[in-house]
Order: sequence, then structure tokens, then C-alpha cells
Amino acid sequence: MYLYLYDELAQERKHRREIFKIERRLCDLGITGVVERIGVFKPALQAIRREAKKGLSTIVVVGSDETIQEALNADLPSVVFGFIPLESHSRLAHLFDLPFGSAACDVLSARTVRTIDAGVLNGRRFIMGVTIPRVRAEILCEDRYRVRTEGEEQIDVFNLSSSKSGSVSVGDGFVDAIVRTYRRRWIFFRSEQRESSRFRLRSLTVTVPAPVGAFVDGALLEASEFRFSVAPHALRMIAGRAKAF
Repeated sequence: MYLYLYDELAQERKHRREIFKIERRLCDLGITGVVERIGVFKPALQAIRREAKKGLSTIVVVGSDETIQEALNADLPSVVFGFIPLESHSRLAHLFDLPFGSAACDVLSARTVRTIDAGVLNGRRFIMGVTIPRVRAEILCEDRYRVRTEGEEQIDVFNLSSSKSGSVSVGDGFVDAIVRTYRRRWIFFRSEQRESSRFRLRSLTVTVPAPVGAFVDGALLEASEFRFSVAPHALRMIAGRAKAF
């Protein structure tokens, strides 16, 4: 059974024509299913948990990165997730090689499923990574040793990435923590970024003196303690052939 979650983006007037094309293509491919329209008063997790009792096999989010990230917190290891992006700048669409709108229906039909680790931050899952802006921090690495930053440094923790951070394995049970330091250059008054330290860890805790805003797959989370771990092989996601990991 397929469950299609239409988020608030998918319900906007400007996407009506694309939604019509998506529904027609899904019908042609024989992969139609139950449609749930979600929003502020009808969260994705609520709809998923209700439909899961009926024997879900696949959950497909139609809309934004934010909604697919919310859906992945349902903790349903036997369910496969799919995504039909309606944002041209979708980072998850790039990561999983998913074309915009109705063109993604053919990727769903091909059903190439990738099993990946999920990063976990303060009990909430993330796919790509977390950025904690320039702060003084203490990092407890796997409850074995501590690292203190030299000054106000940016901390990035990656689960999956197709960026300059380099190769990150999709199923090794580790996250990559990178501490970046910035040096002031007097030429053109610009700051220069360089990588100072890199750690591959199963768990870590970052503690800062006062609450700061961190970006979790692009969404803001404010805290003074950030507890990271890995949920191995926790997510099954439909991807295109040219995925970026």
C-alpha cells in the first residue's frame, strides 16, 4: 500500500497543474494509493501512524525537504520512503537524484531502494548534516575523551553529504564531525575558512555555554547541548541511479 503525503507546499495554487500531472502519471504507472493532505493542524507523523496500522509498504512525500525529514522520524524500519520534490532547489532531491515533480514518478516506479544510516540529534533523526555556528564548545567523543575548541569555531556533523566535506559512507555506523576555524585576512577584509580537525565517531556530545541555533538539515534547532548518535541502516529510501553518495 502506498501513502502519499501532500504537504502545504503541494497544496498551493501554483502547483495545481503539477499535482494533476503527478496523479495522472502515478495512475499510468499503477502506483496510486491513499492521499493525505497534511499541515499545521494535521502533522505528517499523525497521518503516518494512523495509516501504518493498515499495512503500509511505501510512504511518498509530495512537497518540501522539511516534510520528508519529518516523515523519516516515524521509525518504521520495514517501510520504504519516496519523495516527489516540488522545490527546484531541494537538497534532498539532489542527494537522491530525484527530478522535479511528475518526472520523479518514474523513479518511484523503478523502485531502486537504498538503505542508509540516520543521524540522530537529541532524539530526532536527520539525513544530511548539522551545522553549529561559530561557538566555543566542548566535544565529548564517544564518552572516551574530550576536545575543546581553540576559539569560536564552526562545528559540522555529517551523516550524508555531497558537498566539500568529502566522501561520507551511507552505512558505516559513523558520523563525521568537522571543526572549522576562521582566520582573519587583511586582504579585502575577508575571513578565510580552513578545516582544523576531523573525527569519525559513533556518538558525540557538543556542549556550549549558552543556547545557540544549529541548522539540522536546514531547519533551526536551539539548544546548549547537542547529543549525536547513529541509527544504523534505519532508513530505506527510493533513489535515482545517479545519487550523490
